[in-house]
Amino acid sequence: DAPIIFEFQAGFVAGVGYQDTSASVAVDYVSLIPDWGGFDDPARAYEIAMEMYEGGIDVIYHAAGGSGIGLFEAARDYSQTNETQVWAIGVDVDQYLQVADDLKPYVLTSMVARVDVVAHDVIASQAQGTFAGGIEHWDLSRNGVDYATSGGFIDDFVPTLEIIRQDIIHG
Repeated sequence: DAPIIFEFQAGFVAGVGYQDTSASVAVDYVSLIPDWGGFDDPARAYEIAMEMYEGGIDVIYHAAGGSGIGLFEAARDYSQTNETQVWAIGVDVDQYLQVADDLKPYVLTSMVARVDVVAHDVIASQAQGTFAGGIEHWDLSRNGVDYATSGGFIDDFVPTLEIIRQDIIHG
């Protein structure tokens, strides 16, 4: 429960609403500020995810750092126990590439923070003598965020996602 997390949440809620106006989004937090332990509590994330899956949620997007592994494990365990498929969405990096092979079938996609693009742009501006301090935002229009396609689970949706990306960039 922190302001930066609200931005992740807002994007997910907007995306769900864009896709299906009748869908609802449930929100829970691993910890509440000033307790920052929610970013490193996979056991609690597992518990929350299992409760959500048991309550009928079929896709969970986390923005909980190291706690995310608990979500991926819950997606695997719930899917296998109930002979169904639930999904987890990773954050910051392509988490499909980071998890163990037995968790990969449950990582639908990840929101990728393109730190490489930001670092390149900042270093290039310094080299060109145009660097100016201050707050800047690297959004879709600046390739500062992206989505992962590893695993192939969203391949059929990529053409539509690219149209939506352009729509967002153009307001």
